[in-house]
Amino acid sequence: MERTTVFNEFKTILSAHVPGNKTKTLDSLTEQTNMADDLEIESLDIVSIVIDIEEKFHIEIDNDSIRRMSTVGSCINLIQEKLCSNCSAANCQQATSRQPMYNTITA
Repeated sequence: MERTTVFNEFKTILSAHVPGNKTKTLDSLTEQTNMADDLEIESLDIVSIVIDIEEKFHIEIDNDSIRRMSTVGSCINLIQEKLCSNCSAANCQQATSRQPMYNTITA
């Protein structure tokens, strides 16, 4: 799955969990956007976001991985990592579409 597609799907998931006073932040969302500081997402919200991610992308996210979910970029990296680990194809398109962390994608 292309990184831009993961970004857009993740943005849709976030939109259901961002407090009303931060919805405009979603318009200028980048990979550097901090989940707690910029979007005011609390730890309980992270649990719901993880559940939504797992359902949407058909992946499992362990507790250690959840701790790495500090920015939008780190979340996208995690999703792509989990997607790729589920892929058994030798020429995995997900691995080749991975971008370095903090590559800016804007909506």
